[in-house]
Amino acid sequence: MNSYTAVQNVASNWRIAIRVVVIILAVMMSGLFSLSALASSNSAAMDIFQLEKRGQVEVKAWLDRSQTNKTEPYAINQQIIMYIEVATPRWFTGGTQINNIDLPNVIVKQRNQLATNYTERKNGQTWSRQRWEITLYPQQSGAYVIPATGVELQVSVPGGLNVRGRLYTPPLSFSVALPSGRLNSDGDWAAASELKAEQIWDSSNEELAVGDVITRTVQVKGKNTLSVLIPLLIPEDPSSEYQAYPQPHRLKDTQERGNYRSSRQEQVMYVLQAGGDVHFPALNIQWWNTQTQQVETLQVAGKTFTVRHTFQSLLNTYWQQLMFWGGIGLGVVLLIGVLTRYYRTHPLPALIDYGMAVNRRQWTKAKTMAYNKFRNETGLLELGGRSTAAQWQQFSIEFQLGQPSRRLFWQVWRRMLYTELLLNLKKQCLRLLHPLQLLVPAALPQLKSAKASKKRH
Repeated sequence: MNSYTAVQNVASNWRIAIRVVVIILAVMMSGLFSLSALASSNSAAMDIFQLEKRGQVEVKAWLDRSQTNKTEPYAINQQIIMYIEVATPRWFTGGTQINNIDLPNVIVKQRNQLATNYTERKNGQTWSRQRWEITLYPQQSGAYVIPATGVELQVSVPGGLNVRGRLYTPPLSFSVALPSGRLNSDGDWAAASELKAEQIWDSSNEELAVGDVITRTVQVKGKNTLSVLIPLLIPEDPSSEYQAYPQPHRLKDTQERGNYRSSRQEQVMYVLQAGGDVHFPALNIQWWNTQTQQVETLQVAGKTFTVRHTFQSLLNTYWQQLMFWGGIGLGVVLLIGVLTRYYRTHPLPALIDYGMAVNRRQWTKAKTMAYNKFRNETGLLELGGRSTAAQWQQFSIEFQLGQPSRRLFWQVWRRMLYTELLLNLKKQCLRLLHPLQLLVPAALPQLKSAKASKKRH
């Protein structure tokens, strides 16, 4: 009985001890919760703006002038880099986000999605810094103001707590103008620090014929520009020599360690429609060099291809010429037929008849025809009576007594044609001057009467 009572007393003591321990633990936990709540209330009371006022976080922004001569204004289409830098003597415990920038007539891109992180000693403290880049591409001349831009960030504070909020950059202003009078405001030119071109020609066959395909690929690569701002490369000029099929343009923008690169690739497939020499013109791309501050022209060479004709393409290409020369040929054939039928019943012209006799060496007939023509034109019976010139006298002697030849007979005929031409010209002149002779009175009436009596005799 005594042992049983002792056991009960021991159990009762253990229960009391356990209750005391539980009470002590509850009191300790309550104190911890109170301290945590107090710390949390202090953290909640400290926002991002208070940290900025205390110099525990800072935000600044500026525009890059490294691509220019550090004098405003910027050029239209020129890349402008807006730098945003956030810093704290603690450390960043969350992602930083840059709010969107909406600026009329300006293309705004955050091409670099990663910040440049580095540390800096300042007043004996180590500051953590993040530098972000926003690229701007103004499209028109004028003055611009970048409004205050929100930056959401999260930093640590003493006590192992974090503070997150939004700070704003100061407004920034800049101006834009057309950089040169040689450029227009339509934007069909690029602004870059470097611009290069590459070209590739490809054909379906080595020896081209109508129906084959030629592919022209042109790619322009630039630094510190945007692919959509590189102008069109291959113009869509309609031509009867080929049918053009443009392929979708390939635009690419990349950045690596602050180097912004862009490219524009255009490809056109030409289905040849005509034979002969098919020429593709050269390409000239104007651009503003932001490094040298000068207008430059990027040239891409053209090329000429020789294309074999098919019968159909030959007709399609030269049908006008074929119709023209075919009509002339048909007219000549018809004329020859008409003349042949006519001269079957009529004598040939003297020149043709004389030429046939000379070519056939029918000297007697040719000489007779020459004498008849000479007598009809001059009224003389001998060739020597036409002129006393030594050359003509030699011709007449050789014609009458010398060895006959085609050259001699044609020379005599040409001389007679020349004489005939002079006589006809003299007659025409006299005919034109006859009305003037009637208007001018005779200087001596005696001469007029003498002429009249002479005519009567």
